[in-house]
Amino acid sequence: MRVRIFLAAVVTMIAGSALATETDQPSVPTAKPTAQATPSKPAPSQAPAESTSPPDRIIFEDLGKLYCVGNVLCPEHCAKPDQGCQVKAVYTQKLNQFSRISRIQLYAHDNVGLTRRTDLLLVRVDGRDLGRFPVYRAGSTISVPVNRNGQLITIEATYNRNGLLLGGEQAAIAEGAVISEIYVFGRDAR
Repeated sequence: MRVRIFLAAVVTMIAGSALATETDQPSVPTAKPTAQATPSKPAPSQAPAESTSPPDRIIFEDLGKLYCVGNVLCPEHCAKPDQGCQVKAVYTQKLNQFSRISRIQLYAHDNVGLTRRTDLLLVRVDGRDLGRFPVYRAGSTISVPVNRNGQLITIEATYNRNGLLLGGEQAAIAEGAVISEIYVFGRDAR
């Protein structure tokens, strides 16, 4: 019996001290969460972390000159006094150093011959084709995505295989396209 009274007194003391301890301190959950919280996207008002790579800049520009790129009608077109262009079978430009090129931008028109078709510009970096881009009669700015390292830029005129000459016969070679305002955007390769 004494043991029971003693145990009851001990249990009451322990319970009393535990109750006093609980009221003085915030409660701690006994179960651990089973899933971790997923990180949330930053709120629109928060600024995104700044990129460690430098921004793209103009690494080459060829301004103020007109180049007629093509084989057939460019010599005749550039010989006209009001044109003031330079004939090139293929436009090439070697950059001063190997660079990370993000894009090439240029202005082009194909108001050179009498056809109703669109010439195409084939753009390459270090011999690798980046695509064929249409050149319109009235002219437009062409932006060529590159996103690669390189040094040698090549632009040549090709023809639209579906294009027809005014007389209805199939076009065989590009008449020519006039290009100008050439920019190369990127940064030095590291």
